[in-house]
Amino acid sequence: MSLNVEIEIRIPYAHTDLMSTVYYSHYLEYFERARVELLRKIGFPHKKLEETGIHMAVTEAYCKYIKPLAYDDVIVIKPKIKEVGRASVLIEYEIINKDSKTLMSTGFTKLAFVSSELKACAGPREMTERLKQEIQ
Repeated sequence: MSLNVEIEIRIPYAHTDLMSTVYYSHYLEYFERARVELLRKIGFPHKKLEETGIHMAVTEAYCKYIKPLAYDDVIVIKPKIKEVGRASVLIEYEIINKDSKTLMSTGFTKLAFVSSELKACAGPREMTERLKQEIQ
């Protein structure tokens, strides 16, 4: 049961630098927006998870910049679950220019489940089982 989650964003002027390209740290923001939407679509939005006293902390992040994004580009971000452990999740991303269909960037984030005291813990079983159904 694999969802095909994609989000679309038009690059705002505020995300660009003096070279008229998207400042590098915004790519990680785009990954986060896609991840949040993916979790929401599988029934585990951050708010619901946090109400149980469990949070997801990014422990690793990587981004490969293939082609620069620019102001007013419309991009599609595609998140994919790649690994689900007892206490962690690995999500990969692709950023594609909607108009040219060009792959602009790839990357991943690894997240750990942590308690409200910021100690590593197992993810909720129902959530990790659902995430495993989404592995691509």
